[in-house]
Amino acid sequence: MDGTRSFLQDPYFRSSTPPQPIQPQRQYSKGRGEHTPSHMVLDTERTHLTGLSSLESPPGDSISLVAGSTARFPGFEEAMGQKTGYGEDEGDHPMMTTNTIMSDRENRQRDTEYREDLEERYVRVQAENETLQEAIDRYRSSVEQAERDADNYKGRWQVSESNYRGEAERHKATREELRAVKLHLQQGRSQYTHELRKRELEYGRLKDRLQKAMQDKYKAGKLGMKALNVIFGLWLIRRSPIIRMSLSRPGGKEEQLVGDNESLRRTIHLVIREMESLLLGSKGGDGLGMGEGGRVDEVSEEEVMMGTAAGVRGEGRAREGKGTHEEVAQLIRDIHTQYEHLMLQAQAPADAEILEMKEEALATREAEIDLLQRQSEEYKYVIEEQGKLIEMTLAPDFIQGKVAIGEGRGRKEGEDLTMEDEPVSPTSGPIQDAQIRLSKQRADLVEERKRFTDATIQIRREQEAFAREKAQFEEERRSVET
Repeated sequence: MDGTRSFLQDPYFRSSTPPQPIQPQRQYSKGRGEHTPSHMVLDTERTHLTGLSSLESPPGDSISLVAGSTARFPGFEEAMGQKTGYGEDEGDHPMMTTNTIMSDRENRQRDTEYREDLEERYVRVQAENETLQEAIDRYRSSVEQAERDADNYKGRWQVSESNYRGEAERHKATREELRAVKLHLQQGRSQYTHELRKRELEYGRLKDRLQKAMQDKYKAGKLGMKALNVIFGLWLIRRSPIIRMSLSRPGGKEEQLVGDNESLRRTIHLVIREMESLLLGSKGGDGLGMGEGGRVDEVSEEEVMMGTAAGVRGEGRAREGKGTHEEVAQLIRDIHTQYEHLMLQAQAPADAEILEMKEEALATREAEIDLLQRQSEEYKYVIEEQGKLIEMTLAPDFIQGKVAIGEGRGRKEGEDLTMEDEPVSPTSGPIQDAQIRLSKQRADLVEERKRFTDATIQIRREQEAFAREKAQFEEERRSVET
């Protein structure tokens, strides 16, 4: 690089126009030797390096120096006869001229070689200069592209920052809302606890008053007592098979009675459905089960009971208990009453299709009403469970996002998340990681809420089924007791 800089600082390279080769000029001397060959005049203004330029003289011409030239060579003045102190011998002039010409030739050869070397170096420097210019242009274009990319990234960063601030505001609003809901639930729970304790105290007072009244009543009563219901001896209790079975297997007996009662109900329901279909489907006395006058054949209670008992025995279930038979007899009497009413309706002209449409409409409306009631109960229960879920999610040990939000800020263990937190600056961490954590927490919360909702709905359905079974069992037990 130092050599290149020195060449660039040379006047030869700094000239606006490249040097041109010097053309020889022929002149004739005015002094002695007017008939001598022409001389070459050196153009000192075009000589930039050593005062001499490469002269290309045609062969056969002799070259000499003009007296007015600024260039000086050894023996020049002696050759031109201008220097004093030398002899005036004319015989020395040719030798000096020859020496001068030879030295001039040597200098010219050196200058030619040096000029060629400089031209080659100039070409190389020009090539390097072009290469450097191309590299500069390339670097400049890359710098411009980098500036454009930086502006693009800056715009993206600003958009991400605005989105992050919006998400932070929404998260803060959600946290405030959850805190308000939590306070409301805590107040409701404390109020419920207070009411429960109050009712427990009232129940205790009523119980004490009842016990006191019973004690006063017994004290005021007569001392003589008479057993209205005689208690049988132990041997009589052990002889009764029903009592023995009830005492030995209370749960099994209860289940057996429930199953028998359900089987009887299904059998009677099937009989009713078949007889209704026969009555509605037969017009003009052509249907099954109709007599000659278009009336239903009378069926005695004993036959119906025998058929029902036979069908039940075919299923492999025993029928015990007087109350069950009485209930079946009452149901059969009700069936006879309904059949007589249907016979009277069958005698009159009635449109079976209209009746069927009305029955379908009534059944559809009943189903819709039942569905709406169940949906209402489910919605109420879901709302209650969602309140419990919100209370659970607000607990410090349940929230999963408190580590991500409070990480690096020294959150203490057991600290409530609903407290005011400092807004997280977007420059404190990567924005993308924060967005991923927020979306993950939101997805976990939605999944947990969905799972709890499904569980609550399932529990509600099981409770409803259990309540229906319990009510049915109570009804059957009352029917058996009567």
